[in-house]
Amino acid sequence: MQDFNDIQQLWKQNDTSVSIPKMNLSAVKNTRQKMKNKELFLATVLIATGIIILIMAYFLDFRYKTSALYISMGAISLICFIQAVLLLLTVKKIAQINAAAPPSEHLKQWQEYNEFRKKQIRWNMPVYYLLLGSALVIYLLEVLKDVSITYKLVALFLTFGWMFFTYFYLGKKSLAKTDLKINTIISELQNLEKQFK
Repeated sequence: MQDFNDIQQLWKQNDTSVSIPKMNLSAVKNTRQKMKNKELFLATVLIATGIIILIMAYFLDFRYKTSALYISMGAISLICFIQAVLLLLTVKKIAQINAAAPPSEHLKQWQEYNEFRKKQIRWNMPVYYLLLGSALVIYLLEVLKDVSITYKLVALFLTFGWMFFTYFYLGKKSLAKTDLKINTIISELQNLEKQFK
């Protein structure tokens, strides 16, 4: 009978002393959904912006209807549409992450998404801002053809000041925030995977 009591005591002891920390899967799903919704919202805004610019090019009566003006407006719209497609690809990649998958597979999916995102950011952001900036210069120079050089410089300074601010401050801040979320998820999944080994 002593053996049975020892086994029973061991069972109770293991039951209370060993606890596997639970990863908050609902928080992971919530973070994934928020990221997906944000990218989808940004893609929608870019598509709407591109359409509005095309409508403006068609309906507005510009004083000087030059081909450079329409080419720059078309280029800005095209840049918006291309960026929207890239965001929709990101949404698709996020949607493919399966929270119900085993921890090792779930971890691998997040790591693959993180690598995809880093590659996309490395080439996409500079190219996007460079192309958009070039198209905006042509547009502003055409629209502001008859104004003084001072006014042109102020308009260009404000436009590019805003672009630099969004790229170097807001963009970097947003990327750091998203990196933190993704790295936290990856770290939690790595800890969970270690517990199962």
